[in-house]
Amino acid sequence: MAKVAGEKWQALPAEAREAFESQASAAKAKFNAELAEYKKTDQYEQYQGYLAEFKARGSMTQSGATRFSYPNSDIADDEM
Repeated sequence: MAKVAGEKWQALPAEAREAFESQASAAKAKFNAELAEYKKTDQYEQYQGYLAEFKARGSMTQSGATRFSYPNSDIADDEM
């Protein structure tokens, strides 16, 4: 599927590709701006704390898994 899409993309004239590339560039700029704003929020800080705790625990196996609750949630890891 990806090969066919790539072939069709290469077959498009440059003018047609320009329109899509322009849209992609605008979407990327919008995403980066929104991401920068998100990184200033308390939610981002909470998630970074969760990530650090998760990484500190390492990968858990089924037999050695411990109960872990997600931030801002009443659902524990083993309840999902």
